[in-house]
Amino acid sequence: MARTACEIIDIKRSSLQIACAPARGLSFLPRVISAFLEMHEHAQITLVVQFSREVVDAIVGERCDVGFIAQPNAYPCPRGEKIIQLSLRYALPFDHGLRDKAVIVPQDLEGECFISYPHAVASRQHIDSIFAAYGVERRMNLETQLSMPMCKFVGLGAGVALVNPISALEYSGEKVIFRPFEPIIEIDFSMLVPQQKKNSKFHESFLQHVRGFVAREVTFN
Repeated sequence: MARTACEIIDIKRSSLQIACAPARGLSFLPRVISAFLEMHEHAQITLVVQFSREVVDAIVGERCDVGFIAQPNAYPCPRGEKIIQLSLRYALPFDHGLRDKAVIVPQDLEGECFISYPHAVASRQHIDSIFAAYGVERRMNLETQLSMPMCKFVGLGAGVALVNPISALEYSGEKVIFRPFEPIIEIDFSMLVPQQKKNSKFHESFLQHVRGFVAREVTFN
């Protein structure tokens, strides 16, 4: 009985419930977790992909051990740590007329078919206000809330887009290229943990792994 109890405790100490917003959970976090499992083969990890509001709720309710979201200032957040700040990237077809420009500016997109976030996404208002300030009119007849399908649409020739930088980094299609956009639109990527819950050594090792992985892997030329 004592041995069984110890085994249960060990399993709990080596288990991890992760909640993550889609931009990170669809491709980036699986790479992070897979690398961690190579060093902790007996770990039990569950990854749940949810929208940012739900991730915060899960952390506040202590239904998960760690959460990952973007733009944490939009929410009343629990204990959090900004792990990296990046800027939106401009996605365009590989044969687009702007492909040779080093940096894209609003005036370049006059009359372009622009794939946009829906109004419910916080970035939409920020992006629209920038183009309005420069007096630039875009053709907008396609919306989606996630950057990864935006990249797919761009590759299919449906238009251009400003996309989440993690999605740009993870996108594997050959028909899309990414360029910096100015004025810069920054996004904070944060790692959240429950406010009242003390992290175990196992949990701390995962958090440290994430910090190191981001430092090594999240780079743009």
